[in-house]
Amino acid sequence: MNFRNDIQGFRALAVIFVFIFHFSTSYLPGGFIGVDMFFVISGYLITKIIIGKLNKGTFDIKDFYISRIKRIAPAYFFLLMVVWIIFLFLFTTCEVSKFRSWHFWTFIFNSNNHFAKVDDYFGASSNENPLLHTWTLSVEMQFYLILPLLLLIIRQIKLLTIILAVISIGLISYIKIVILEGNKA
Repeated sequence: MNFRNDIQGFRALAVIFVFIFHFSTSYLPGGFIGVDMFFVISGYLITKIIIGKLNKGTFDIKDFYISRIKRIAPAYFFLLMVVWIIFLFLFTTCEVSKFRSWHFWTFIFNSNNHFAKVDDYFGASSNENPLLHTWTLSVEMQFYLILPLLLLIIRQIKLLTIILAVISIGLISYIKIVILEGNKA
């Protein structure tokens, strides 16, 4: 895919929104919209890549998953390891079970669902959660898991629809020619 200035501009704007929001929510109360902008950009680019490869017949779902894991997992799991080590020095032993739960759900890329059940994003306990921001990567990985399957299913449904349409037309023609016109003879 070619370098696109418009997409890079949207990425820069998203970073600025999120940065200002985290600096002070009073400066840009809706700055978290930058995260949504990242999701839209990522979704657009990945969907375009997959559909392009599907149309060329070069899409391999296993290669897609491996490339996503190679891109995200090393830095992600390094972050989890560093946070775990820092946790050992900063948190108290009474917080171990809560942190283990956070760490587990983060490790399996499901922190978005877990943290949504535990507390509000802006809640008091969320401020103490060093893994809170991993929810965006969880959403991204879930998207990467589901999107290719969904696109393959849609592609099969289109093919199935065409096959069923041809069979239906053939059956209708057969009924018209053989049965209805056969009774006239």
